[in-house]
Amino acid sequence: MQRRIEDYTDIIHLPRPISRTHPPMSQHDRAGQFAPFSALTGLHAAADRTAQEKAAQYDKYTPPEHIA
Repeated sequence: MQRRIEDYTDIIHLPRPISRTHPPMSQHDRAGQFAPFSALTGLHAAADRTAQEKAAQYDKYTPPEHIA
């Protein structure tokens, strides 16, 4: 069932509720809730190091000579 704007005519023009018990959150704290979650700090640096090490190994690689 898809909702339509007519379904909300009884509440659409009501003022936004403001809590009497919880003060409004600061913009800084609110932005922190939506910031990317970085539980794996240093993951990108470790991945970059591994990529560089693998690239160095690849540069040093010489294929075996074909023996027929």
